[in-house]
Amino acid sequence: MNNINIATINIAGGAGKSTFTKHGLVPQLPNASRISVEDWNSGDGEADLEISAKSFYQLAAQLNTDEEQSFVLDIGTSNSRGMLQHFADLELTRDEIDFWVVPVRAGSKERIDTMRTIASLLELGIDPASIVVVAQAITDIATFEADFAVLKASARDLGLSFATQAVLYNDVYHLLKGGPQTVFDVVRDKPDFKALRTQHRGNEQKLIEIGNQMLLYSLASTAVRNLMAVFESTPLAAAVRGQA
Repeated sequence: MNNINIATINIAGGAGKSTFTKHGLVPQLPNASRISVEDWNSGDGEADLEISAKSFYQLAAQLNTDEEQSFVLDIGTSNSRGMLQHFADLELTRDEIDFWVVPVRAGSKERIDTMRTIASLLELGIDPASIVVVAQAITDIATFEADFAVLKASARDLGLSFATQAVLYNDVYHLLKGGPQTVFDVVRDKPDFKALRTQHRGNEQKLIEIGNQMLLYSLASTAVRNLMAVFESTPLAAAVRGQA
């Protein structure tokens, strides 16, 4: 196996699936493409391919045989139940998914919907060890353990993985929402800010633009460090190293 296929799913809306798929998963996987499975909302920016659950079969055929391309399925809330039925019907395609990532935000309803999602996956016969729960949009890391204690205990009892690091809230995801750039792109494409400031000295409008670029870069750098730590706290990191 030279690829790693992931399905990101939660029947809960607003769980951060698209944001985490775009920024936290695809940039850290080998030769990965993001597939948005959604009818009415493509999520965060343009995916490499956008389909609905009804047209999944055309992708399933490629998933069954492609050992070089990694696929990350960003399954929208409106398509989650339909996709679960597809995976119930398509056993061999289901077996090509290496990990099932379940992003979740704090809250009792979110916890209930997440447990329903997990129960549906387990009913399909999916290996519990391949299910990874990741906490999203944490604003106060001091409350992380308490907010997710019940869900973490349930995950442990079921044999699932619960990322020990959480995705922290960061305004950069809002600033980049709808565009093609990931936080990894922003950090990789760092301009020479000192040279730009010198070049445009006296041009107030341009200097403000540069200042905003510097702000975006700083926020993206913080996000990248956080996302790398989250990735390392899951079985995904070991799987990627195993492909090297």
